[in-house]
Amino acid sequence: MTSLRFRKGRSSARGIGFLLAGVLALPLNALAATPDALSLDTGRMLPMWWWLAPIAGALALVMAFYFYRSIAAASPGTERMQEIAGYVREGAYAYLRRQYKVVGIVFLVLVALLSYMAFVLGVQHRLVPFAFLTGGLFSGLAGFIGMKTATLASSRTAQGASESLNRGLTIAFRAGSVMGLTVVGLALIDISLWFVYLYKYHHVVFGGHPMNLETITVVMLCFGMGASTQALFARVGGGIYTKAADVGADLVGKVEAGIPEDDPRNPATIADNVGDNVGDVAGMGADLYESYAGSVLATAALGVAAATVAGWGGAKTFAFLSAPMMLAGIGIILSIIGIFLVRTHENASMKALLAALNRGIYFSSALIIVGAWGMVRFLDMPIGVFWAIAIGVVLGIIIGKGTEWATAAEYTPTKFIAEQAATGLRNGDHRWYCRGNVLHLDSRRFRVRRYTAELWGDGWIQRFARRSLRDRNRRSWNAFDARFDPCDRCVWADCG
Repeated sequence: MTSLRFRKGRSSARGIGFLLAGVLALPLNALAATPDALSLDTGRMLPMWWWLAPIAGALALVMAFYFYRSIAAASPGTERMQEIAGYVREGAYAYLRRQYKVVGIVFLVLVALLSYMAFVLGVQHRLVPFAFLTGGLFSGLAGFIGMKTATLASSRTAQGASESLNRGLTIAFRAGSVMGLTVVGLALIDISLWFVYLYKYHHVVFGGHPMNLETITVVMLCFGMGASTQALFARVGGGIYTKAADVGADLVGKVEAGIPEDDPRNPATIADNVGDNVGDVAGMGADLYESYAGSVLATAALGVAAATVAGWGGAKTFAFLSAPMMLAGIGIILSIIGIFLVRTHENASMKALLAALNRGIYFSSALIIVGAWGMVRFLDMPIGVFWAIAIGVVLGIIIGKGTEWATAAEYTPTKFIAEQAATGLRNGDHRWYCRGNVLHLDSRRFRVRRYTAELWGDGWIQRFARRSLRDRNRRSWNAFDARFDPCDRCVWADCG
């Protein structure tokens, strides 16, 4: 049976490899096209290379479904594991049902207000209420799918870890991958569909002149408003819930009743795990969806504004508008490749596990830089745009490594805190607490240095919209990076 599953896994991997190769061939074919491929005809036909973005978004959703099916097919563990995981799943669904009822009322009020401003006062475009609504809908959907997968994977991760370390890591990591791929896939497809409709069909349906690119970007920015509103409720509400449950588990269960902190007999422990799923998974999914979509839309709007001010033609303006979407599509494809590089061996230390995760990040990041170079050359953009993207990649990795150094158990700062705490509460409590607080503040210096380097890069590159392009590129591997927190929830779920 094991060999049969292995052969099936190899066959599936080969099939996915061919699929990725086919998608990667699309931009290569586009690069081989003539320079006339950048020109736009009077029928407002979209160039072939533009379709990389929606195709990559669809591929992300296909891969998310593939990973979800592979997780569902894994062993759910013992009856006790399934029982505890069921409690957490039931609580998470109950919380989200209540939250979505409140959010739904808020959205109805806001859509009514925007509709009044658009249709009665005429101070907004009439598509703004609908763009606002779709942004909130997809933001909530991304978070819900991530939470559904995390609660499904918790007992399966525990069971997989009892079989082998690599098996547990694979299940947990792919559970997080479902949310990461869902976030970027839904965002890129939604943005692409709105753009296609506004660019090609809106004037056909309602009459009048075709929308210019400036108006299109303004309308699409309102889509980010809806996503931000949903993310606010999901992130803040879930965060408050999980912190309250965590305090309850400590004060009542551990201090008063004498139950260990992570013992499933403590009801607050179940509530704490519920809060982790609704706050750190569903909330973070909605939050990342908003920030990912917002970075794409903001950079596209800045690109159109800069091209308009510079007096460039329609084809050049279209290229600057489409570059963030094209870069996002490249990032999705390369992040999927990075997923399959994450694996480890038995008896691996925490440093080895982090190295396994970093291997996927570094490989995808290197390929993103190469892909960005090809995109900049093909779209005939200033070379400074490429350097802005490269700076974003490198500095994003640096800040991640800095945070890892300050917080991971394998490095000196955390070991020093543990040694301070080992001296006992009477002598060591103030020292380890102060040392931990100092490290928390000290880790921020990596951010300060990153922004300083970016400002220096601004003066060196001297091109438009550098800050937004760096932010867009840092989020180009969100499909890979976003999976770490849901993966953490799967690993630390109390399943026996």
